[in-house]
Amino acid sequence: MTTTVRQWLPVAIIIAIIIGIMALIVRLERGTVSQDSTETVAQILAVRADDHVKGNQETARVVIVEYSDFQCPACAAVHEYFSEFPEDIAEHVLFVYRHFPLTAIHGNAVMAARAAEAAGRQQKFFAMHDMLFERQKEWSAVSSDAAVEMFTRYATELGLDAERFAADIADTAIADRVTRDARDARTLRLGGTPSVFVDGVPAQLPSTPEQFFDALRERLARTAS
Repeated sequence: MTTTVRQWLPVAIIIAIIIGIMALIVRLERGTVSQDSTETVAQILAVRADDHVKGNQETARVVIVEYSDFQCPACAAVHEYFSEFPEDIAEHVLFVYRHFPLTAIHGNAVMAARAAEAAGRQQKFFAMHDMLFERQKEWSAVSSDAAVEMFTRYATELGLDAERFAADIADTAIADRVTRDARDARTLRLGGTPSVFVDGVPAQLPSTPEQFFDALRERLARTAS
């Protein structure tokens, strides 16, 4: 090997490494994922035993997973899409709600998620879920302490044991549950809320709930056989 070649070999290796790194970055930016990454996405979106769900998992042929933030106005605007499915499709659709509080812009979002989880321990997750969205403007505009007081009042209105609710909302296990969902959302590289998946595929919600229900009917018709 000549002296010139020996001198340039380390430089060539470094250039090759840089090109490889740049190619990887481009693939990531374009959303190209490896098989392992695809499997991870499927694992994250799979229905879990402790998920908050509406519908019958045994009869459902379409699974909807929503990552949402109780303080997000857009989430409040679309929550009726998932509040109650029409009778003709309700048996065949499973809705899964997961937390993705955007803490940088929504100061009370985490505590709202914990309030829903605390209500869930008394079998009232979706009752609290609906109330938090319906009264979002009320509790979003106050301090964190005032928001907790409001959430406790909501719990009383829903017929929950207020003392148990107060203990549960402060439970670190509930905090960890919310954190897990948010961590999964970041692993999925979600850009915001609401983020909705239909049978594992990112979905853009149409303008009205009726259009959404019609789209679900079409999907169910295709899977009827």
